[in-house]
Amino acid sequence: FEQIKGKGEENMIESIAIRTMAKAYYTTENIGHYGLAFPFYTHFTSPIRRYPDLLVHRLLNTYLEGKDSINKEELESQCEHSSEMERKAESAERMSVKYKQAEYMMDKVGQIFDGLISGVSKWGIFVEIVGTKCEGMVPKPSFRHFDS
Repeated sequence: FEQIKGKGEENMIESIAIRTMAKAYYTTENIGHYGLAFPFYTHFTSPIRRYPDLLVHRLLNTYLEGKDSINKEELESQCEHSSEMERKAESAERMSVKYKQAEYMMDKVGQIFDGLISGVSKWGIFVEIVGTKCEGMVPKPSFRHFDS
């Protein structure tokens, strides 16, 4: 990524790279960490931040005290629920960012900006305005306005 550092394409390429990575999820299965090449892996932050972090703290404490783990089916259910809640939180965050971007752009209607194509679909292209991270779709029917 050093070749794109500071260039207009930096944000777009980083965004595409992140979108192509597999989405993390919580599970009772030890799948390790692909990027770090660790066969065993867990992570946690302060247990007041997220419920999965509290679960990890509780499990570690249980194991350190030499006790048996909690019911695996119950734990798997909590993992699935936590994964779903995290997806919902991320979706809400994306929606709030889009809202603030639209609010920012409201008084700029009609202005011309430099943009980079950040995605392509069968309905049109996605364009990110350089320097703002504001992205929008240009629908296919609008393409005729750009033909000269």
